[in-house]
Amino acid sequence: MRVFTPPESEYDPVKVRQKLWGKGGPREIKSAVPPYIPTAAKRAAWRFPALDWLDETLREFPGRKVLAFMPAHITAQPKPRTRAAARENECKARIAKIARRHGAAPVIDFRIRSPITSNDDNYWDRLHYRLPIADRLVAGIEQALAGEEDADGDWRYLEAPSVASLSSSH
Repeated sequence: MRVFTPPESEYDPVKVRQKLWGKGGPREIKSAVPPYIPTAAKRAAWRFPALDWLDETLREFPGRKVLAFMPAHITAQPKPRTRAAARENECKARIAKIARRHGAAPVIDFRIRSPITSNDDNYWDRLHYRLPIADRLVAGIEQALAGEEDADGDWRYLEAPSVASLSSSH
């Protein structure tokens, strides 16, 4: 495995906060009021071209399939209850449906508001988390593969593993 982040000894929390929040510094990220609630017709009209590629890839890939959304800092995630958040949730739901169709389970979502994504010290920038977080992700994926729930709130299932996949993996 290749580590592409800078050495931990170069971590500068002041520079990181600037990258994460800009000149205004950390602030509360509030949900949109009123919330954006798309109609079923609007959701159906949304297009996600890469999902066709995912469907094809999963169809052609033999063996056990596990999908995971990696954690992005809360400043990189859509503001809650906005159109962008609704689109992201719809995309995740469609990915879970594709995964279900191809027996890819679990589908694990770390890209949520969590103790990982809301802590500035876990990141180099909005997308790149630090090495201790990578270890935490591995532990979370192992939990999910065992069919366990996440008590810490770092991730959630979009598609839980089936009983059959749990019994065949031991």
